[in-house]
Amino acid sequence: MEKIEYRVENVVGSMDINVPLDLRETYKRLLKLQSEMKDELSRKEGGGVTDWPFLVRHEPKQFPGLILKVRYKVRASSLIFNSGKLVITGAKNEDALNKAGRVIVDLLKRCDIKIEKTSPVEVQNIVASASLDKIVNLEKVATRGRYNVFYEPEIFPGLIYKMREPKVVLLVFKSGKVVCTGAKSRDDISQALDKIDLTIQEYDSYVPEEELPSF
Repeated sequence: MEKIEYRVENVVGSMDINVPLDLRETYKRLLKLQSEMKDELSRKEGGGVTDWPFLVRHEPKQFPGLILKVRYKVRASSLIFNSGKLVITGAKNEDALNKAGRVIVDLLKRCDIKIEKTSPVEVQNIVASASLDKIVNLEKVATRGRYNVFYEPEIFPGLIYKMREPKVVLLVFKSGKVVCTGAKSRDDISQALDKIDLTIQEYDSYVPEEELPSF
């Protein structure tokens, strides 16, 4: 059976720098470093740099962590907590996720935070999109899928399919577009797409071409 092609949209990971943080002080140091790095990059580029190398926010009344958005070397965002735990999101692949982890640790070290050993970056969620290249009768899938399915077209146009193995959630649309979330590996994505394709076939829920409206 031919594998269904997919595109990774987002890779989310976590890591631990094993150092408790004073987030208010860390925020102040990052703001100072932000200006210093912009000036440094601008000098290297002959004054042509206008973008910030990273953005940082800390609003403890709204969110308990610090939000860091990296805009140089790699594009990714991180939630940093006072425990020293980090959540990294926005990477397009696993390599970019690991690179983002290294860049963020380097920024914290440049703020005089004594980091000796970090945990490896662990993938928590890979979000991918794909197309089944066929029109799907979502009502049929919802009827046959029962407990694994949530489908309320008045609320959301897609069908939510909770798969047990691999443990992922699939959003299936009438057009055949699919979004897979919750995967821990690319194998999970491939398996999930193959299984949902077979499931829709078993439910006889692909709309035959001869039943499609002609224009």
